[in-house]
Amino acid sequence: MYDFDRNGTMSFEEFLALNKFLQKVQSVFSTLERGRGFLSLEEVYEALIKLGFSLDSPAFYTVCESFDKSKKGMVHLDEFISLCIFVQSARNMFNSFDTSKQGRVSLDFNQFVYCTANCRI
Repeated sequence: MYDFDRNGTMSFEEFLALNKFLQKVQSVFSTLERGRGFLSLEEVYEALIKLGFSLDSPAFYTVCESFDKSKKGMVHLDEFISLCIFVQSARNMFNSFDTSKQGRVSLDFNQFVYCTANCRI
């Protein structure tokens, strides 16, 4: 995700960018979890908005279902970090195909496979 030049290693600058992202994710989580150690789905939605991510309801609930290991609507820090890394990776991948910046892309099957394989965590 933060190997910007995709050379398989992380430069110091890339590491700093990743560290900054993770600190922001953890800070938003800590602000909303109120000592419980988890976020409700409503709080996850609020946290994603604070982090600059906007998902419609079907996408949001699908992502939450994928990362909420207990399937109880409680997302813990490790799950939230993984969820945010996935969403950031998906955004980066989408933006690389959205060269006209219109918010829409057209992919053939091979491009779709490439995108999904690169968004795994």
